[in-house]
Amino acid sequence: MSKQYLRALLVAALGWYAGAACAQRASGDALTAEAGIAQVRAQKQQAYESVLARFDKALEATPDDASIAVARCEYLDGFTDDESGDWIESASDDLEECTTSLKQRWPSAPEVQLFQLERTWETGEIDIASLSKRIDGWPAPLRKRALSHLAALYEREDKPRSGEFAIQAARLGEVDQVANAIEKLVASGRFDEAAKLLDTAPLPTEAWTARGIVRAALALPDPQAALRIARRYEATRIELSPYIVAKALLRAGRVQEAHRRLTGTAPKVAEDRDTVFEVALAAGDSTSALAQIDVLKPDRFAENLQRAALLAHAVPSSLFAPKMIGIAFLFAAMLAMMCACAGMLLVPAHYRGLARRLRKQRTSSPFEGITLVHAWYGLCVAICVPTIAIAVVSPGSLAVVLGDGGAKQASLFGGMLWGTIAGLLCFLPVFLPLPRRQLVGDRLTWRNGWWRVPMAWAGLWVVGIVLALFHGATGGGAATEHTKMVETLVGEGNAAFGGFGSLLVIAVLAPIFEELTFRGLLLGGLSRHISFGWANTFQALAFALIHDDPPRFLFYFAMGLFGGWLVKSTKSLGPAIAMHAINNGFVVLLHMA
Repeated sequence: MSKQYLRALLVAALGWYAGAACAQRASGDALTAEAGIAQVRAQKQQAYESVLARFDKALEATPDDASIAVARCEYLDGFTDDESGDWIESASDDLEECTTSLKQRWPSAPEVQLFQLERTWETGEIDIASLSKRIDGWPAPLRKRALSHLAALYEREDKPRSGEFAIQAARLGEVDQVANAIEKLVASGRFDEAAKLLDTAPLPTEAWTARGIVRAALALPDPQAALRIARRYEATRIELSPYIVAKALLRAGRVQEAHRRLTGTAPKVAEDRDTVFEVALAAGDSTSALAQIDVLKPDRFAENLQRAALLAHAVPSSLFAPKMIGIAFLFAAMLAMMCACAGMLLVPAHYRGLARRLRKQRTSSPFEGITLVHAWYGLCVAICVPTIAIAVVSPGSLAVVLGDGGAKQASLFGGMLWGTIAGLLCFLPVFLPLPRRQLVGDRLTWRNGWWRVPMAWAGLWVVGIVLALFHGATGGGAATEHTKMVETLVGEGNAAFGGFGSLLVIAVLAPIFEELTFRGLLLGGLSRHISFGWANTFQALAFALIHDDPPRFLFYFAMGLFGGWLVKSTKSLGPAIAMHAINNGFVVLLHMA
């Protein structure tokens, strides 16, 4: 074998060996997902331990410095949440050890107490009286953080207390609590303090914080306040959404500028759509306003009906738009359906009355000539007429009347006044033929039965007191949409006509209308077909349901029963109207006191 051949064979063997070695090395160092994740985790663990070692070294140098110990625990806390992505397996045990050390070595240090407070999210774990005294002696930066945390902690459970904490934190420079503080000050009528806080608050660093402050400023009596603060933020390059700026411009009376600011925008959330509608309505742009109305959304049906009513009220010519015609048809269909449902509820009474007549069982109505047809007519009037009147006179409150508790409530007094008057006029053809004794009672009625009125009212208030005690013991009985409506009516009546206006609508017209409906037409029509006991129970139930006040349902049910008892015992509506008027008048006087 020649030397040249051996040399070539040796070169080939070496080449093969080198290639195999390189391939094996490349295979061992191949980049895979698992290998990459493992490398990052190893580096993250090393970085975590490196920084922790620096904290330990600093603490060894100054072993009595509680602030460094707290900072070390806060550092560890940043790696205990496995959902945030910043999670180290050993961090939880390290944090528990660190926290125990804090409690043992510095139990009364403000930094340690603040650390423990900021990790408490249950108000039941806090002795607020003792804590408030301790906070007063803390340095301002720590007080600010503590008060801010307390404001957030109590926001859901105790709004007034949360607001007071927010005010204190905001005055110390906590910008994240400025909006909450302004809301509390405005609700308390402390407008000067709110305006001062707004003007002296530091600039926020987050757009959402700035938005909340501008939104809170919209409630100030000064119409320029929100726009002034929005301009200040925009000048410092804080990016505000065009919708909140448009609201500030609208509040300041700069309608066309607000309208231009929203030109070409496409609102995605309900609040922004509300803003676009309000601005378009103020600018007289019926096309843009109509674009924000969609009654086919079942979850916002009442709100969109209210928008349509507001648009029709502001721009009457918009009623001829095809979309508005369709909305008017849906509104009429809704009322017709409600009336049909009321009629269906009376059908069983008709067949029950027919069965009683076949068995020759007699029934008697306290009112001559009142039938189930009149009962159905009364329910339809009670449902439709006030609703239509509010849609025409006070469209801003239509959504609330239709049961949307989250909707804003605008002026309500005018709609209720004209709705009640229109309803009474609709009842004239039915009640005018009745004898005066059945309507208001005669001298004999009142001479022999006057004592029943205070007796029924006293019984009613026994029920009310028992309910109040029960709700007080269970924490229930909070304000409802009905109680808010009563407060609004009283306030608007006082503003428009003084105390006389509130008493006229709530204590005179409303009792007459409701008694004619429930104790007159409904009770009179039902008792002609079924026993008086069942008829009285049914009309009292309907009376309680229509008030839509669950915490006080039994109170209204009792009022209906007592009213029916007065009608049966006196053969007249007069005493029932009197009891109802006394009760409502007393409520009005309580709100006016």
